[in-house]
Amino acid sequence: MNWRGGDVFDIFRSKKTIKENKELLFQNTVKILEKIIEYVKNAIVPIFQKKVIGKYYDFADITASHTSKSFDYTDKKQIYNYMNSSPLSRAKYPKILKYYYDVKWRDPESFQNYHFLPRLDKNDQIIYNKLSDHGETTIFRNMIEPIAKNLDIYLIIMYIKNLFYYRVSSVFDTKTLELVKKLENAAYKNEINSPEILIERIQEIINSINNSIPVANTPTKQ
Repeated sequence: MNWRGGDVFDIFRSKKTIKENKELLFQNTVKILEKIIEYVKNAIVPIFQKKVIGKYYDFADITASHTSKSFDYTDKKQIYNYMNSSPLSRAKYPKILKYYYDVKWRDPESFQNYHFLPRLDKNDQIIYNKLSDHGETTIFRNMIEPIAKNLDIYLIIMYIKNLFYYRVSSVFDTKTLELVKKLENAAYKNEINSPEILIERIQEIINSINNSIPVANTPTKQ
């Protein structure tokens, strides 16, 4: 049987059902995470050094996509066109990528630095202040390009976040939820900067889930 995120959550509608089917939920969550790992290996690893797929993932199907082709993360125009055509709310993207788009959306050919700087958070301001100059090319290479390169990783982590922080989140143990939260925070800081690291972190979550499944007591011989 093939399980999808939506199928899993349709099963667990009441607290009573969640309690009775806890182990089944764990097993099928692991199946989804294993499917993500295979997708990362097969789809993202081969193109990671140059291209971004930019798929919009949802609960129904981990391979669901509303984008027709990949784009070059070093190309300003391609990134702009991707952001402009994406059905995913721009608020769901990394903040600095959203801000870069917002500053350019009235005129994709221009960039007004004084509109960009006030939007940055403290961490981004630190990076900004360390730049050799504040022209668009320097900003793009040092602040936008590294974020765009990891966009697939970011979107997958946001999917995983939603997978765990749905209405059934309370059934997972504290250690597993802590690993998910650390993964989420790392995504916001752009710290998961390779598919291999993402796979390692997902595998940690899988191991934590498996370790939290109670082992049935073996009858002792008389």
